[in-house]
Amino acid sequence: MTINARTLWTTLLAVFVAAAALVAISAQAQERPERREARMGGGRGHGPGRGMGPVAGLGRLHLTDEQREQVRAIVQEARASSEAPRKQAGELHRELRAAVFADTPDPARIDTLKASIAEAQAAALAARIALDLKIAEVLTPEQRAQARRRPVRGDRLRLENGR
Repeated sequence: MTINARTLWTTLLAVFVAAAALVAISAQAQERPERREARMGGGRGHGPGRGMGPVAGLGRLHLTDEQREQVRAIVQEARASSEAPRKQAGELHRELRAAVFADTPDPARIDTLKASIAEAQAAALAARIALDLKIAEVLTPEQRAQARRRPVRGDRLRLENGR
């Protein structure tokens, strides 16, 4: 069985292309965790203060430029004031994970951490509600009615030059 030169070169080229594709896919897979951590804020995951957020769906309300600027300012102010509690909640989650997977778990410590996390989540919920109330003040009655009708889970709006 002889292989002619053309078949050999075609086979080698196909192997080379497949290897290059495999290397590219592998590099992309290794890059994803860093991108996800950067996007999620240091890899904290979906802890308190994360999720749909107050601006989800506002794009369908046809905000004026002035309203968009007001909402952007409100959100930036809220983001700045919530950074420390968000970091604290992340630290509490890390401590809880360490306590749960300790060689000898301490149930009292775990209960204390659970209570602290519940308090942090309640504070985050209160802050999100306060933020929603401030944003609602910027909207017209028609926009508020439309916002009430929007689904709870919907597309995320990314304000221009915002988050």
